[in-house]
Amino acid sequence: MVGVLIGSNQPMFVIWGAERTLIYNTPYAEILANKHPQAMGKDFLDVWSEIRGDLEDLVGKAYRGEPVQMDDITLFIERRGYREETHFSFFYSPLRVDGDSVAGLFCACTEITDRVMMQRRLVESEARARADAQRVQLALDAGAIIGTWFWHLPTDHFTADEQFARSFGLSSEVCSTGLGIEQVVATVHPDDKPGLMAAIAEVIGRGGAYAHQYRVRRHDGRYHWIEANGRVEHAPDGTPLNFPGVLIDVECRRAAESALRESEERFRAAVQAVNGILWTNNARGEMQGEQPGWSALTGQSYDEYRGYGWARAVHPDDAQASIDAWKAAVAESRTFIFEHRVRRHDGVWRRFSIRAIPLIESGGAIREWVGVHTDVTEQREAEAVLERSREELERLVQERTAQLVQAQKMEVVGQLSGGMAHDFNNLLQGVGGCLAVLDRYVPDGPPRRLFTAAEEAISRGAQLTHSLLAFARRQMLTPKPTRLLSLVEGMQPLLERTLGGLIHFDIDVPADTAPAMVDPAQLESAILNLAINARDAMPQGGVLTLRTENVAIRRQGEPGRPADLAPGDYVAITLADTGTGMDGPTLARAFEPFFTTKDIGRGSGLGLSMVYGMAAQSGGGVTMASKAGTGTTVTIFIPRAWEAEAVAAAPSPAPMPATRKVVLLADDDHLVRTGASAVLEMLGYNVLAAASGVEALQVFQDAEAVDVLITDYAMPGMSGVALIQETRRLAPELPVLLITGYADKPDGIEHCAVLHKPFRPQALADQLSILLRAG
Repeated sequence: MVGVLIGSNQPMFVIWGAERTLIYNTPYAEILANKHPQAMGKDFLDVWSEIRGDLEDLVGKAYRGEPVQMDDITLFIERRGYREETHFSFFYSPLRVDGDSVAGLFCACTEITDRVMMQRRLVESEARARADAQRVQLALDAGAIIGTWFWHLPTDHFTADEQFARSFGLSSEVCSTGLGIEQVVATVHPDDKPGLMAAIAEVIGRGGAYAHQYRVRRHDGRYHWIEANGRVEHAPDGTPLNFPGVLIDVECRRAAESALRESEERFRAAVQAVNGILWTNNARGEMQGEQPGWSALTGQSYDEYRGYGWARAVHPDDAQASIDAWKAAVAESRTFIFEHRVRRHDGVWRRFSIRAIPLIESGGAIREWVGVHTDVTEQREAEAVLERSREELERLVQERTAQLVQAQKMEVVGQLSGGMAHDFNNLLQGVGGCLAVLDRYVPDGPPRRLFTAAEEAISRGAQLTHSLLAFARRQMLTPKPTRLLSLVEGMQPLLERTLGGLIHFDIDVPADTAPAMVDPAQLESAILNLAINARDAMPQGGVLTLRTENVAIRRQGEPGRPADLAPGDYVAITLADTGTGMDGPTLARAFEPFFTTKDIGRGSGLGLSMVYGMAAQSGGGVTMASKAGTGTTVTIFIPRAWEAEAVAAAPSPAPMPATRKVVLLADDDHLVRTGASAVLEMLGYNVLAAASGVEALQVFQDAEAVDVLITDYAMPGMSGVALIQETRRLAPELPVLLITGYADKPDGIEHCAVLHKPFRPQALADQLSILLRAG
């Protein structure tokens, strides 16, 4: 028997032994659906556990030796993850061994679900047809017929009764004696006449039933909707003979249908306005009939969505819960409110809110269910964002506030540091200028050593003010496109010597790291400062990692980025150590000038502040993360360089002028003015000194000739920039040297060199030689 069923195209199976072991062929596997292949070799009644009560007696009869035949058995089975109505025709044949002993049964079966459902729909259609016929009869009985006619087609002889004549606005006498079809249709509405004539020609050609609606003009001149119903009779040879019929008044029906269409259109518009999909289910909660909205949404056909097939378009995690909730609402005849995810026709999952209500007949029974699926995907996503915990939002606000407060504090401290550096540079310049002149008169020996110590002190002071200006973002930078891989490889020997043998230095600079727009010397100084700090934080040894990456910042205030960093493309240089780290209060003050955790004499506290200022002045920023005992990570963000720039070589200084040139020196600081005047005279220049911009302008106007103007940047009353503009107005080609304790170079001033205080006599001599040669 197994051999028979395996070779058959009809669904067959064998149940064998007291265990009712199930063995089946491939066609039967299609009936099992999701139960296959686990059903093979299992107890038949366990496989169909949901209909065990329906099958147990039938199987028992077959095992008792009684053949069982069922032409149509209704079974509600669960083979696809949901309960569905099915119909089968089958025959159970006992299998006997050893004479009369029954060892099992053989079954050949056919699923007839589709046929039964089709028959059911046919019966429903016939019932509707009978109902329509009954309504027509009721209309006739109620006097809805408003005329009859008889048309003899071979002679075009058309006769009609008095009611027909009134309906068409014709003479009843003419209609009774006969007229042609052209006279009959003369009162038909012009818009309806072409369609009427086409319908008449079509039914005459084929014969049989005829029905058509159109408007006719009555005696009062108003058009009225009627329906003409008739039948064309053909002779045996196919010749059209007679065309009798009746008129039905459909004016009220048309008005009602129009009102219904308008109502339906308004309803559909309302559904569309809320991004909804309309659908209907029968009283049992099964989706039947044409569902254009659901089909357009999911791409399912009628055979796919009918019954509970719609659940296959619902997300697997939501499908069973949706079915259970829907069945509960149907059983209780209550409004159904639910949400689930639906796979759109393009495969995208969308979240929908569902609301369905039952339409109740006058007797209290449910006629059908009407539901709407409304797409709420974006709404739920927005709600999910808004539902973030209050603690998380407060944390983000606190972090942002702390960053802004820190940035403001650093800005204030930076301004103070810049002012201090300016005043300090003036002091250093005054002392240095005087020492430069006195140096010519000091012999070798102990006095010479004192002068050397003083010059070293001035140099160290200059380095101190350089760090202060870097923090204040007022140092002179020369940014250019810089390849970080080359820069780091060039620094590697110096960094390894600085770190010592106990610290492993790891470099991770990918070849695709973009060039940074930065002053290479200043960046090298920043990296060296950070490496020294890392070394001091790892006295017992550790690991220092230097890595780079390309970073795109799309909005200001992104987590892990400097709070005031503008959106754009940057290169991030990160140095991470495994040292002692810092606690919260220490980390909060790490960038402040002169703040240090090192012992007295081991650091000025200006290393991190210089890094902070260099990054900010370069258009970037710095972040620092640290925790006591876990090390420190510092990341410098530098704007990405997109185009290479040619760097012009500085011109070589010209020799000293053969004749004494006249220099106009303007500086409000007495020490600077005195020292610089002495140096200039020592260099061979005639000096006209002025204590303010106003005084310098007056001296310039009174002097016979001025070859070079040297002016301080910041002076009370008239600034150095204003003095340059006024003198250039009088002498456009006048060479100008701007000396400053800051590092700003004014915009809009051409051919203006800048010399940063404190400067050595040779630097001043070189600048003046270049300016005079260019002039």
